[in-house]
Amino acid sequence: MEGKIMGTVSGRAVELPLPGGVFALYHGEDGLYYLRSAGPLEKEGPRYRAGFYKLHSDAGREIGIEAQAGPESFRRLRGREGQCYFLLLSSIPGEAPALYRADSGTGAVSVKNGVLDYYPGDSGIVALEQDESSIHVNFKERTLPLLLRGEGVSIKDIRDGRICFISDGMRTEIVDILSMRSLYVYSENVVYAAPETHNLLIEVVDQKAGDDPERRVFYRVLMNGIESGRTDTGPPDTPRVYRTSVSPDTSHVVALERWELNMARKRYERSNNIYQPGPVKIFMPRNLVLGVYLRYDGKEYRRVVLPVTAP
Repeated sequence: MEGKIMGTVSGRAVELPLPGGVFALYHGEDGLYYLRSAGPLEKEGPRYRAGFYKLHSDAGREIGIEAQAGPESFRRLRGREGQCYFLLLSSIPGEAPALYRADSGTGAVSVKNGVLDYYPGDSGIVALEQDESSIHVNFKERTLPLLLRGEGVSIKDIRDGRICFISDGMRTEIVDILSMRSLYVYSENVVYAAPETHNLLIEVVDQKAGDDPERRVFYRVLMNGIESGRTDTGPPDTPRVYRTSVSPDTSHVVALERWELNMARKRYERSNNIYQPGPVKIFMPRNLVLGVYLRYDGKEYRRVVLPVTAP
């Protein structure tokens, strides 16, 4: 920001005593939080400063921030109780940002990598974190995997200090952060099926060309290492389906074994290991039917896990 930074006191416009180079400003309940440039890119040492200016007083403090990035890499400045928070984008494509916290009381700076979004609430920080397998919500070091995937996942709102609305722009997942339960997922475009007779659907289809129409396959299903049942039997290029119910609010490992009809021996035999799908780890939410869809192209299985839509 160039020029003066103005505010209002008792209905009058007054100049705020903030230093130059401010490029991000947040008006919190207790004061103003800001980020400013403190030197050129070539400068050694802290190039940025996070600051807190307490309203209706001359009290304020700045903390040096070490970051080899331009001002455009800073996102989501927020502040609460003298703590200044912001996200810093990664220079590595596809890597999630880092969450910085600068304490105006002690001058300490902490960094947590892999944070997509955050919300400083009354009881602590709610963070959306990303690792290689999932996006999960973290509150007081308790985590919950989300059904939502991909870019643009963010915290939309928090109600009553515990009900967190998380959205990817099309779908919204509702999480109770105190009990760490996924309560529901809804979409703007579709209605999801309710878990009346089952809450897990497994579907496998062969998509490779030239399949023998006489071939028959089925898949043996193991849940957490224990045999649960098997799909129906039929041609591999049509869906082989299995439905069951598993405990919600917990993770499960789904493993499938492919069995094919040996035409010469007239019996089903377990396929070679190179034709077997690997296990899939899922987190079963409440009030939804979760679908595990596998597509086999003759070389590998592609896996997609999605809520099942209502007919």
